[in-house]
Amino acid sequence: MTYLRILFTVLCCTLAINAVAENENSVALFNLKPISMDAIGADADLLYALETELDKSDKISVMSRRDVEAALYRIGGAQVSETNLVVAYEQEMGANFIITGEIDKIGSSIQVTIKLVDIIAKDLAQIWSETYKGRGDVLQRSKGLAKSIEEAIILASSTNYTSSDNNTDTNTNEYIQDISAVAKNNGVSLSWTIDPAVSAFYTNIYRGKTEGGLFEFVASIEENQYQDDVQGQFFYRLDLVLDNGSEIKGLTLVQVKSIGKVVDTDLLPPTILTSKNLLHGIKIELVPQLNNKGVVGYNFYQKVNDEQWKKVHSIRKNNQLNYSVILDKNFIANSAYQLYVTAYSRIGESERSDILTVRTQPSLVLTSNDQALLRQAQLKWQGNDHAKGYNVYRKEAADSTWQLISKITTKKTTSFNDTKALKDATEYNYAVSAFDKYTETPKSVAITVTTKGLPQVPQGLEIQTGSVKQVKLTWQPIEDNDISGYVIYRKVGEFKSGDLLDEVAFIKGYQQNSYIDGTKEKPLKDGTRYFYAIAAKNVFGARGSLTPAINATTKALPTQPEQLNLNVISDAITINWQNNSESDITHYTLYRKWNNGAWLKVANVDGNSYQDDDLKAYAKTFYRLSVTDKDNLVSTFSEVQQINSPLTLQLSIAQENMLRAITISWNKVNHIKGYKIYRKHERQTNWRLIKTITSTQQNRFKDFDKKGMREGKIYQYKITVFDNVMETISSNLVAGKTKKLPEPPLDFKGKNNQVKKITLSWRKSTDNDDSGYIIYRKNNSGTFKEIKKISNRSTTHYKDDGELFSSLTDGTAYSYKIATYNRFSAVGATSEIIEVSTKALPEKISGLSIEEDVSGLMLFWQPLSDTDINIYQIYRSVNSSCSGLRKIATVASTSDVYMDTKVKEGKSYCYRVTAIDNDKLEGRLSPSVSFTIPAIAEDN
Repeated sequence: MTYLRILFTVLCCTLAINAVAENENSVALFNLKPISMDAIGADADLLYALETELDKSDKISVMSRRDVEAALYRIGGAQVSETNLVVAYEQEMGANFIITGEIDKIGSSIQVTIKLVDIIAKDLAQIWSETYKGRGDVLQRSKGLAKSIEEAIILASSTNYTSSDNNTDTNTNEYIQDISAVAKNNGVSLSWTIDPAVSAFYTNIYRGKTEGGLFEFVASIEENQYQDDVQGQFFYRLDLVLDNGSEIKGLTLVQVKSIGKVVDTDLLPPTILTSKNLLHGIKIELVPQLNNKGVVGYNFYQKVNDEQWKKVHSIRKNNQLNYSVILDKNFIANSAYQLYVTAYSRIGESERSDILTVRTQPSLVLTSNDQALLRQAQLKWQGNDHAKGYNVYRKEAADSTWQLISKITTKKTTSFNDTKALKDATEYNYAVSAFDKYTETPKSVAITVTTKGLPQVPQGLEIQTGSVKQVKLTWQPIEDNDISGYVIYRKVGEFKSGDLLDEVAFIKGYQQNSYIDGTKEKPLKDGTRYFYAIAAKNVFGARGSLTPAINATTKALPTQPEQLNLNVISDAITINWQNNSESDITHYTLYRKWNNGAWLKVANVDGNSYQDDDLKAYAKTFYRLSVTDKDNLVSTFSEVQQINSPLTLQLSIAQENMLRAITISWNKVNHIKGYKIYRKHERQTNWRLIKTITSTQQNRFKDFDKKGMREGKIYQYKITVFDNVMETISSNLVAGKTKKLPEPPLDFKGKNNQVKKITLSWRKSTDNDDSGYIIYRKNNSGTFKEIKKISNRSTTHYKDDGELFSSLTDGTAYSYKIATYNRFSAVGATSEIIEVSTKALPEKISGLSIEEDVSGLMLFWQPLSDTDINIYQIYRSVNSSCSGLRKIATVASTSDVYMDTKVKEGKSYCYRVTAIDNDKLEGRLSPSVSFTIPAIAEDN
């Protein structure tokens, strides 16, 4: 494989002196190539130590790791260790020296080979072989290795460039000075100066491949610089052509030697399938050559007219079968260009492809409206048939940055009306471009559009003064459709220079010429001075300048009424006042309020007096007055006058002596919300509110309180009135008495000598408020106790037969009394005490004796004289102690003897006798008698 070396890094010198290139001691560190798997990553400590130490040197510039990676990515390279591959990068890496090498790790031992590659000399400058025992050994010895590398770099850089004297002796004929040649843009950039003392026309540039010639003409240049897009080693001579046409040959030769890009002659350029001219560029479809090996990517070159070729674009190779590339940079409008494509590898670059041609479209020509428009600019341009649409740009004249304000997506639209966020009276620059699917033409030549200024000041402003609650303004309308209307400004009171007016109205329509300030809903103040100015507004709400301020005063109110006087007559109040002096007065209006209430209108009065019969009880009554003229202007109120109302409440007792009730009544009054009635017992001090009445028509109330009132008591009353604001003082006091407690029934008596009972009787009550009676009986302790409550007022009898388990005692006198209770269970006084007795038992039998008879024992007693006796009861016990008595017989009341035949000899008998009357009451046992029958001895 053969290579053609083409130089990029340029050594520019005279024949006598070589100039050293910039950053001649710049160095890049590559990763060391691992020999074994164990060596992967083992170079990190060594490279870090070398980079740190070399970076400390002021004679060496070390590329950062990031810059190394970026440079390799840019040129499609890799961190390799082979010297020839490193040299092939030349100065595209941006460094004159590259440190690379290999590393291996065997056990704990680290073996490295460090190579310093001289890019300028295209050769290996020096090799170091080192063995380290571990990480600590690397860090300890790396400083010495870095020093050795620094010395090798300085030595190599000092021998790379040899000096040769390229300057001839300066003489009066050497007018071209300071010649410079540097590698730039894939060629040689020449610059120079010309002695200002000579009148030069232009400079002829000649180029040769050797110092001795042959020199060929390159170009005639009026400027003092030239870009020669050639690649190789050349000598340049510059001749000066004077204004008189004579040419002075230059005495200085400039040698250019560049080292860098390699052309790989084994690579073939890609095949161009199609190319399509765009508005401002070209679209290229290409496919790679199938037999190309090692292709990294593709470079694109272009030139315009007869200029030199320039690399304008690169792409990296990927797995695509074909590539589509859009070139739209480095073009100017309406120009013809040639283009070609090459393939490149890590070693070099292929020959160029077929030449493509493209002509860019001319820039558009933009025009605008002639006259200033309101916040708009009307733009037009000649369309482009190749365009897909147009971009419209705008900026304020003072700005430097263009803004895209509209993207028009149809080529048929060749005008645009800009109304977006424009300001009044402002200069704007506009430009337009055409675009297709891929490219956009340069902006057109900018044009300037000035928007319309603010509205003019309205003329002929006039004002009417002395109107009622309003002011009328008139002016001359401005004939301008862009005016939306007129703004009215106003200030109340005094006005001096610098004062601000407030906006009060906006009159819509440019043809409007009048405005009335003051409406029924919002009238102006009476007798007040107002200042006015107006301004026009455009349809965007921007306001022009104000007119000078003018003023008017509204009609004043009538004067305040005076000398308001009040007087009381009976149940009325009279009001009078002094007449006003104004001639246009129509009437007076009287207002009144009570206490802390609201003011209310009483009447409109033509004269100067009024009698108020519509009073409010106890109220503090206030009056005030206003006066009205024929324009319905109302004065301020007169001074307020106050008087107490003569109207009072008169309370009376309508009915009393009712059961726990008293009825009261009073005179009705108006302008109240209701009444409040208070009550207290005559011996109490605290009043209690017993009723709130909200009916203003009620004037009577029955105070019925079964819980709070008692019988036969005197109660006092007072009444007040109230409204929404307050309660008045109380009325006069009145007193009423409730009905007393019930009297006891009349004719209360009892029936004597009844068996175990007593029947009581009385006369019934005729009072409907009475509910019944309570009967009391004295008990054994001498206390009267209720024995019966009778709930029927018509009942007149009661039978007392004792308690549930005990009857009345025979022959006993009982004491009774009775009381009446009303329907609230209040019990009245008791009656006189009566005494009634139950029937007595028969008397005890006396004269009891006993005799023995042949038939038995004969019992004798003294008979009782009481005719009520029915029988006698005989008791016997079979012992002499009379214990265990048993009834053995009854005998008629007419008998006084009894024969007991059921006796036995040798037994003892005891007897007792009782009398039983016709009501079966049995008297007490008689004294006992006993008898023992002797036993009869048997014969032997």
